[in-house]
Amino acid sequence: MKFIEHDGLIFIPITLGYNSKIYQVTDCILDTGSAGTVIDVDLIEFNPKIPGILKRLYGIGGHQDVVAQQVGFIKIENCRLENILVEFGDIKNSYGIKGILGTNLLRFMNFYLNFNQREIEFFLNE
Repeated sequence: MKFIEHDGLIFIPITLGYNSKIYQVTDCILDTGSAGTVIDVDLIEFNPKIPGILKRLYGIGGHQDVVAQQVGFIKIENCRLENILVEFGDIKNSYGIKGILGTNLLRFMNFYLNFNQREIEFFLNE
């Protein structure tokens, strides 16, 4: 798949299965420095009745509180991972991005990155 590079960051689209609905989330940052996967809460119909964990994210710009909930699936290209913990917060207004794909998700995948051709290929760990 082609990726977009902006300000040195790699942006890719994902598909998210949450609360029996499917969402297309464009412009997610591939971030090997982030422990968690975070999606902007305004991109989904957030359900506060789903059990969750309140967490605090820390970054260069300060901190932000998020709610972590288990989602049905996340799909990147042909790789589909089920029952992944995703953190939902106000990252679009705070940081101008729609999502961050962190190591809690990436640890189950391998990927091949060709930066010169702006291509990335994902494979599930076997």
